[in-house]
Amino acid sequence: MPQPRTEGARKPATARIPIAAVQRFPIPLAVRKRLPLEEKRLSPETTQRFTKWLQAYFIEQGNYIPTAAAFQKYRAQVRLKVHPSAQKWEKQKQAKRIVREQLDLQIAQGETAKLLEKELVIPKPRWRIGEKIKMHTIREIMDEFFKLHPTLLPQHLSANNLVENRLGGLLALLQYSPFKVLVAAGRAYPRDDAIAHAQVGKFSNKKIYPWQMNQIGIHLDKELQAASVKWLLWKTGKQGAAGSLVADNFIQNGLGGLLASHNSSPYAVLVAAGLAHSIVAALKHSELGEFDNSRLYPWQMEQSANYSDSKMLAAITKWVLWKTSKQSNVRDLTREDFTLNRLAGLIADPNHSPSKLLVISGYAFSYEETLAHASTGKFSTEKIYVWEMRRSPSYTVDPKMVGSAIKWLMWKTGKNAVSLTQNDFSSHHLQILHKPYGSHVSLLYRSGFVTASQARRMTERSIAFRGKDASLRFSGLLGRHSLVFYPSDSPILAPKPPEPKFRSAQSGYPDTNPVFANPKGKKRQK
Repeated sequence: MPQPRTEGARKPATARIPIAAVQRFPIPLAVRKRLPLEEKRLSPETTQRFTKWLQAYFIEQGNYIPTAAAFQKYRAQVRLKVHPSAQKWEKQKQAKRIVREQLDLQIAQGETAKLLEKELVIPKPRWRIGEKIKMHTIREIMDEFFKLHPTLLPQHLSANNLVENRLGGLLALLQYSPFKVLVAAGRAYPRDDAIAHAQVGKFSNKKIYPWQMNQIGIHLDKELQAASVKWLLWKTGKQGAAGSLVADNFIQNGLGGLLASHNSSPYAVLVAAGLAHSIVAALKHSELGEFDNSRLYPWQMEQSANYSDSKMLAAITKWVLWKTSKQSNVRDLTREDFTLNRLAGLIADPNHSPSKLLVISGYAFSYEETLAHASTGKFSTEKIYVWEMRRSPSYTVDPKMVGSAIKWLMWKTGKNAVSLTQNDFSSHHLQILHKPYGSHVSLLYRSGFVTASQARRMTERSIAFRGKDASLRFSGLLGRHSLVFYPSDSPILAPKPPEPKFRSAQSGYPDTNPVFANPKGKKRQK
């Protein structure tokens, strides 16, 4: 026995509703999954107004079906004009022709709204004509569509907007793509035109581009990715400076989806678009020592990562040397070279000074290697030492490094400490060492490389070379500074000279000659 119907169960329809009033073209599931979570909703009033206009438009184009009410209304005229001896199918054909003639006459007189109101006709849209669409028809329809929906921008058009306005047939004919509908309506550039604009670097605001649509997955099209980034550079006025692109530039110009598909990294977007070298390619270029300007490197991005990897730091240093044409003379590398190449943040780190970066990249000896060479007295020319840098004063505060620099100078010139001249220091860019002491003689004496008597003879030779007018300031040079840099137990320094019997009356520092200790000739107190 049939079960009794429960309360709230679905009841059968009691009246037949015309198909044209509820016609909805289903959207495939794959297309619905690509629709954005938020889309522009149109007001029911504007939708109803457009629906009525669309029905009238198709009726005026002759795309309609007479209803039974129309045949009833013109039944008398049909009886008069149809021949009674005609067969049944001929009578039906003549009746349809007569009714359409009457309806076409009223449509020509502007009575389409009355025909719809009295339900004498049903619009029958015809989107396919020989498997092609009349382009002017689509343009007229979409022009009226956007006219009646002024708050809807073309780039915000969705499939649901079209279906709700009885344009599902048009959407289905164009592969359920709102963008293709806009292209057919002359409101968007097709893909090929967009790529052509990107190749010449000239864009326009007359129509929209594929990447401006909310529902276009351009992350699947490499050419469109490159074109969209070039358009973004044109839009933001950053043509020629792709490295200055930041995340906000993508989001504010409708490319947030593209950015999100690449882990919210502008650099990753540029790599995918073929406008930047990948990290793997950058490291390979570093190993070969060959770089190029055709694409950006990761460290050229304004929002680049905080690099701590030694391979990446070496690659950056080699690139700066290549960029500044200092590959053959790395001694001239300065902080300004990094700053002028948008690497001020990197060089600001104390652990990333030019000398330390040269050590990491294999152009300079490390601190441990330098001390080891100085302890054995065997230096090398395969790399440079820190004191060979044009601007590297940081080593001067390290006693061991200063002593190593003096030993290197002796090895470089083939002289002993007594034979070193001020010109030897200057010609090897080591004048910064003796600048605080007034002369190289005072530096050698304070460092323990020469004794006081040797320092006196060196000063006498310097005075004789300069002329009789040179002032005798040996005692002042030796006793001006109270800081003795090197301890006597240092493995790389000469032994400390023995303690003299006399002391300078001015500074209290030891001296072996009482004349130099008391240059003014004052008698000493017993």
